[in-house]
Amino acid sequence: MPALEKAKNYDQLFHIYDHIMRNVNYSHWASYIIQISKKFVKNPVQVLEIGSGNCKLANQLQRHFNFFIASDYSFRMLQSAGNRTKHKVCLDMTSLPFLNKFDLIISAFDSINYLTSVKKLSLLFREVRSVLSEKGIFTFDVSLESNSYKYLKDGNRIYKIKNIKVQQSSSFNPSTRVHTNKFIIDFKANGSYIEVHKQKIFSFDTYFEIFQKSKLKVLDCLNAFTFEEGNKNSDRIQFVITKTG
Repeated sequence: MPALEKAKNYDQLFHIYDHIMRNVNYSHWASYIIQISKKFVKNPVQVLEIGSGNCKLANQLQRHFNFFIASDYSFRMLQSAGNRTKHKVCLDMTSLPFLNKFDLIISAFDSINYLTSVKKLSLLFREVRSVLSEKGIFTFDVSLESNSYKYLKDGNRIYKIKNIKVQQSSSFNPSTRVHTNKFIIDFKANGSYIEVHKQKIFSFDTYFEIFQKSKLKVLDCLNAFTFEEGNKNSDRIQFVITKTG
């Protein structure tokens, strides 16, 4: 294999992202988010998704709302989405550039876990609060520790997608609470790249502490993809939060 070139997150992974996510039912996922949102916001006028990636979920969601913006930190991922998503913005979720207010803000597939410090997580919630309408909600999922241990079983493998060879490895450090996914992507004549994705697996209680400091309150805390109450032993949590009075 040629010398590896380090790539930014998703700058090369976008080529194989559809394969990685091939078992995800985006239609079902969108329906779940819409059911959650309808409980608290009847007719959201302006909707923002944070961490939209290649907009597969956004394409399902935008059908249900009058005005929908998909956003992501990776320009390559947004670019790979094509033109099916009408409004796309490349941004840092800890610095939202909007002057308008949103009735519904969404983030999915543990995008929030890419914020690897309490400071960055607090910045996100501060920014979300600043662009939420008075009765608006932010619903998002996060991965907890038990999910990291489950993922380790399938996170180490080598596979081929057409002419692309991928070596994937996964590790979790319980001391730092950092989950690391490494992808070595070999395009043969077109070079070989390594992407290192780090996610912080914050404790269940940490989120509640930051919500309180950010003047946000929890409306719902669910086991992700269900309507059952979540707790510290859940694999994933689906939060619904709003501004405090």
